[in-house]
Amino acid sequence: PYSTRGYLKDRSAWKEWYPVEWICEMREQIRLWFYSMLFMGVTLDNRSPYERVLTYERVVAEDGRPFSKTSFMIKFDDVAEKMGVDTLRYYFASKNPANDIRFGYNLGYEARRRLLSFWNIYVFFITYARLDMPNFEKIKRLSDQLNSSDQWLLARLYLFVNDVSSAMEEYDTPTVIREFDSFTEDVSNFYIRTNRRRFWIGRLSEDRLIGYWSLYQVIRKTVIVMSPVVPFLTEAIWQEGIRPFDAQAPLSVHLADWPTLEEHWQNDRILREVKEVRKVLNLALRIRKRSNLKIRQPLSTLYLVGPKYIIESSKLMAATIRNEINVKQIEYLDSEESLQFEYLTLDFHKAGQVLRQNLSTVKALLEELSLSQMNYVVQQVKKKKKIDLPGWKQELPCNLFLLKAQPRPNIILERKENIVVALDIKVTEPLEREGWIREILRHCQVLRKDTELKVEDRIYLAITTSSTQIRKTIQKYASFIKDETLAVDIVEHLDDSSQVREISLSVGTVQISLTKA
Repeated sequence: PYSTRGYLKDRSAWKEWYPVEWICEMREQIRLWFYSMLFMGVTLDNRSPYERVLTYERVVAEDGRPFSKTSFMIKFDDVAEKMGVDTLRYYFASKNPANDIRFGYNLGYEARRRLLSFWNIYVFFITYARLDMPNFEKIKRLSDQLNSSDQWLLARLYLFVNDVSSAMEEYDTPTVIREFDSFTEDVSNFYIRTNRRRFWIGRLSEDRLIGYWSLYQVIRKTVIVMSPVVPFLTEAIWQEGIRPFDAQAPLSVHLADWPTLEEHWQNDRILREVKEVRKVLNLALRIRKRSNLKIRQPLSTLYLVGPKYIIESSKLMAATIRNEINVKQIEYLDSEESLQFEYLTLDFHKAGQVLRQNLSTVKALLEELSLSQMNYVVQQVKKKKKIDLPGWKQELPCNLFLLKAQPRPNIILERKENIVVALDIKVTEPLEREGWIREILRHCQVLRKDTELKVEDRIYLAITTSSTQIRKTIQKYASFIKDETLAVDIVEHLDDSSQVREISLSVGTVQISLTKA
């Protein structure tokens, strides 16, 4: 900072750059370059020539060995070509420089996978926004119509930008990357997942416009705060996804001002509510996984037991829960007792001393009780009365029995902390038939992708089956299928050039094919 900045020639110009805010070099420079500059600063100007110092350790191979010991070298040009320079910057920024940094292609590809989560959010937005070209000027009169998920998204964005800004001020890049990963995971796995149908092809409604605007705010502000870390990715998104919707946007993301946030976006209440709702969703999804029930198979009822604030949060987002878990209704219960069947078993240690050789007889009588009889003796035990066991002549002390509970038939429970979630997993015939339709729709969407159709392309759809039950179900849901697949018409056969996909259902097989209309 002395010779290169003209310390001896132009002291006033030199002072504009002195002291420097931040310097960076490997730890060995503490006794070399850092020390030399510090000595000069104190000697010439009686103060340190730098405000902050960052030192870092070595870059080593994936297995922790120094590159010099592995006879293996990775050239920067190869890394840039295979992984991308933004991935490299992102990976190094995520690591604590106080430790050796392990590096190799496998670790780099994992970093790229995480970085692509944000890219996929952008792709989702731009895919539909290019079709609708929403005018965000209209949002000014719709700002009071944000739904709960939009409010959560803006509150989460507010928290993210504030946390990243604070970390940037401290030159704490690992925290920046950690917050970025957490934020993109939340946006992708909650907001986009629960709002995907909102952006589906159709008329540009005010509700969809609000959804576009909310996602646009996320993408715009995120690319600005992440541009110092991943400059090329954020610039590409700025040019293709931000400037087309804002004629006043700066020419480059690197010329944009740091984001300013609306104070009313801050909403700790909605963040807490969604956090609790996501717990409910995770428990319900865990039940589906345990029961080997795909999310495409509709179920009748989700039961929820929990504190008042969890019940209220779930009621506010009931539609989201129903759609995500694919249930017809939600029942809110005061306790889990109504989900369970209470029954008695013998306490063999105590009962053996009293019943002796009659122990097995009483055990058999207990197991043979009907539901109403079992409920009767359960109530006697709860009231601590002597037990009048059907088939046994004498009354029995209640302390000979243990009161136990198990879920009712077809009811599966999961609990975490103070939340109990249960699903009725009985699949009735109407639910099963609706599940067939959802399975057919999934394969139609995959087939659309495989044939490289655009999101907005209309199709002719052929569905063939030898099953009368499936055929009648398809006829019943024909309008719904056409809306979901953008089908102009559903026919029985298409020309032989069409790809055909066969689907196995519980009562038969279905063949589907499609072609662009």
